[in-house]
Amino acid sequence: MTRILWIIPKWPFPMNDGGRITMGKLMLNTAKLLAKDKRKQLRIIFIVPHQPELGNHQLTGEDLEIYDQLQANFIFIERLSHQNFNVKNILLSIPTRFAPLILMRFSALLVQKEVSKVISLDKPDVIFAEGLEGCVSVAQDIPICYRSHNVEYEIWEHYAKTKKSRLLRLFCALESLLLRKTEIAQIKRSQITFAITDENRDKYLSLVADADVVTLPVGLPFINFKKRIYPCFAFIGDLNWYPNYHGLQWFLQEVWRHYEGNSKLYLVGKGPRPDLSGLKEIIDLGVVRNLAKVYRVAQATISPIFIGSGARVKIVESASYQTATIASRFAASGLGLKENEIFYAETREEWLQALDVERDKFTAVGHRAFAALKRYDIRACAQVVVDKLCKHPH
Repeated sequence: MTRILWIIPKWPFPMNDGGRITMGKLMLNTAKLLAKDKRKQLRIIFIVPHQPELGNHQLTGEDLEIYDQLQANFIFIERLSHQNFNVKNILLSIPTRFAPLILMRFSALLVQKEVSKVISLDKPDVIFAEGLEGCVSVAQDIPICYRSHNVEYEIWEHYAKTKKSRLLRLFCALESLLLRKTEIAQIKRSQITFAITDENRDKYLSLVADADVVTLPVGLPFINFKKRIYPCFAFIGDLNWYPNYHGLQWFLQEVWRHYEGNSKLYLVGKGPRPDLSGLKEIIDLGVVRNLAKVYRVAQATISPIFIGSGARVKIVESASYQTATIASRFAASGLGLKENEIFYAETREEWLQALDVERDKFTAVGHRAFAALKRYDIRACAQVVVDKLCKHPH
């Protein structure tokens, strides 16, 4: 019997952004593969601010389908939030050791104690931790397998260089140093580390030369269907994530302000909006529950991202709907897309030129991107997870 305990530091439903979609799909497809062998068992811990309320049709459609199939495997652990804010929990939320601020809620005794209880009862052979948040929720002396989402310290390095306040720059520099130390510690501790891109894998190997690091790209379902393209572009992403906000802010001021075409720009996703004053033809859709409706009509999505690695999720997601993407080379790095499979743009002039191509060319590029990125099909990614995890029982 191989018992796998998967630790996920957030609730992935509803699946209304790239990260949640890939997480939900990976959970389902991994569980399906494991279910084929009765000697393999899966349990999933979600570390959440409060246990989700699942009544009153909170989940619908595919969300509900995945939940119904997997709910028997779920365990919920609550971290400190405004809903359980009391003296006892505040004291239990003091980290067990000095940690980066963004990880303190997950490395706190309040969380580690509950995770340890589950580990003691379930006695898993493999602990699969999502992100640094999942890693630090597990006591240091227990081996894990680590799935990285970004090289986190590099994002904070960028903050330290770009924030206007000297005090903020100092704080971000310290956070970056602590994150770098934490990432190195988790890679050393891990039996295997999954990196989201080849570039991230190489970065980790430069930090820990003898680590076992493999690339596990984002995975999504690739399904053939007919598109109906309208004269519109779409930015789809969580604007609470600084690389998205920073990139969109640059695009709006440096590119869209100078765009003279007749297409509209849809903004899709949660989080604060950059200044939209004086900008024309922008439709802010906010959170869209069914992203397929946007992808199926947009002639292209935009990905003006210059730091982080989450943008690759959106480019793969766009391709899975046969939708072309206009992106910086950084945003698409590691995907291996050729010039005729994506529109690369760096300068204002290159972005404006890409926005002005004929609609038929967007269609052709979308089809080629679909063919080029089918290797990111979620079923193949889930197979990699199962194969690697089942070879690393501790």
